[in-house]
Amino acid sequence: MGAKIRGLIIQLLLYADDLTLTAESPEELQLLLDALLKFSTAVGLTVSIKKSEIVIFGKEFYTGQHNYVFKYNDQYLEVTESFIYLGSFLCDGTTEARAKRAFEYRMAKAKRALFLMQGRCRTLGVHNVFTRIHLLDSLVMSVLNAGCEIWCPVFLNDTSIHDRHPCEKWHRAALKNIMGLPKTTTTYILMEELDRVPVAFAWMKLALGFWNRVVQKSEDDYAYVAMSATLQNNHGWIKHMRSALARWGVFHVMEELVEVDIEDISDRMTNYWKSKTFIPDCTMQIRDIPDEISKGFKTLKYIKWFAADPDCARHVKFTAALHRFDHINVVAKFRMGCHWLKCEKRVVAGREISRSQRMCELCEYNKCEDEMHIFECPFYNDIRLKFRHLFQHVCSDAFQNNDMTVWSWVFLDENFRIFMNGYQDPCFWLDLSHFLIACREKRKVGMRAITSVNQV
Repeated sequence: MGAKIRGLIIQLLLYADDLTLTAESPEELQLLLDALLKFSTAVGLTVSIKKSEIVIFGKEFYTGQHNYVFKYNDQYLEVTESFIYLGSFLCDGTTEARAKRAFEYRMAKAKRALFLMQGRCRTLGVHNVFTRIHLLDSLVMSVLNAGCEIWCPVFLNDTSIHDRHPCEKWHRAALKNIMGLPKTTTTYILMEELDRVPVAFAWMKLALGFWNRVVQKSEDDYAYVAMSATLQNNHGWIKHMRSALARWGVFHVMEELVEVDIEDISDRMTNYWKSKTFIPDCTMQIRDIPDEISKGFKTLKYIKWFAADPDCARHVKFTAALHRFDHINVVAKFRMGCHWLKCEKRVVAGREISRSQRMCELCEYNKCEDEMHIFECPFYNDIRLKFRHLFQHVCSDAFQNNDMTVWSWVFLDENFRIFMNGYQDPCFWLDLSHFLIACREKRKVGMRAITSVNQV
């Protein structure tokens, strides 16, 4: 069975027990339903009327009567606005309207899947970031992205799709939830730390894969014919794809029906996206940068102090090494600049203070209480003595100096960055998490004492 459209035979959509009939007119569809009844009766199959529905496409172009009536085995079939076939949402309307409804359907499914995944992880005590992100991609993002090859080009042209779009905000919120990070966590740092890109990039790769599959088909294949017509007239799907690629700095692709290099395009898109993040062009040490350079300072500090070396293949990240949530949380917050130290507090007692004035109140060094400071502040000397093995790669005096203030170590950006990435030591991250928790708790006690004295 099939419907003849413009000289092409459209095969029925049939997968296991899911069947879709396609026709150009109500009369033709009724003939197909009658033929299905004869076939089902002959082979002993039963069609569920409750699960069967009719969707009319292109109603605005149909000039005939609109009181559609369809029967199967003398039972009326319901005419609906949409239907789901193998998880894909299909409906009538404009290209934009169809894409919007399809996305909303997938988004609702993905949110449900995320809720279930998070609950299951809590029940089983699964907190490891690497594992949770793998589950996120496998169980949640796969639900969101199912069938996106068809509807995503419309969304790829949304100027907010990679940052302010509800889908991307939801994606980043899911990542922050895994590590217990606040909403204010800097997006660039979050994505770099987890080696992530916006959801839209996955959509683009899937759409490009769809393009490659279509152009490999025979010239009389319906998908090939449709894509060829779209390409020739530069409208619809291909127009949206070209426009989206151009916005992301990729030109001169999809100009003819040939395969494209998906990985090359993906790399170019990623580099273009990252280039849009403002990072001050500054060669000074982080602590020497004046207050006037404020925009992008946190991102610059992350790059100089915490970003992993991309050339180091053996680098072990905390996301893979830590399994307890409190350990993950304290390390993640410390590395991503949303922690308890004063350098992240722009407003104190209702007054905004400059970066250079966010001094440590627990020692007399008159230094900014930043991430580097807890490794030199004498207030934490006793804690450092308990974690000597944590500093075995940087201590040059074999712990002869029990003051352990700086251990003759020169704190420069580069060696601090190497230190903060663990020296490829798998024990480093667990030691660091215990050290940071101890410092945080001692700081709470110290600050409460200072507050009490000031109140008196």
